[in-house]
Amino acid sequence: MGVYYNTIRIDFAKQGHDTAFIQNLTVRWPNLKNPSKSQNFWKYEWKKHGTCSENLYPQEAYFKLAMQLYDRLNILKVFAKSNIRPGANGNQLLSQMNNSLVAYTGKVPDFRCQLGQRTTTAKRNLIKEVVSCYNSSGTAINCPVSQRSNSCNTRRNKIILEFPV
Repeated sequence: MGVYYNTIRIDFAKQGHDTAFIQNLTVRWPNLKNPSKSQNFWKYEWKKHGTCSENLYPQEAYFKLAMQLYDRLNILKVFAKSNIRPGANGNQLLSQMNNSLVAYTGKVPDFRCQLGQRTTTAKRNLIKEVVSCYNSSGTAINCPVSQRSNSCNTRRNKIILEFPV
């Protein structure tokens, strides 16, 4: 694989990328925890996911492909067609969310959850991330079982769907 750390150059403005590219990336792939640190988040994502495909997708092409995939699979719209909405009644069934995405894409996604605030009976699972998987050419694939998270407590199938709106 080689050493990739010397290829981590993420300051898009200094690299001469147009402001429209940076604005689109900010809208489609924001740092939700700290919006002012989006470039640090993009750097992390590039190091974690982008460098392994650098021969096919140099950095700018990688992020443009990520934005195209984001546009192609608008998860909130897919969920809305199945009457699954952020904050709708507070609870959603994980199986309903999964079935909605499988029906739309034909591929099995992955869900990453975290425990949220305690309710009167138990801590509630919150959706942290919905993962759709792709091969190196950008074609959707089933998320490999070996790489799926088991952070969503499927024994308590009611999951709080929390997305920024």
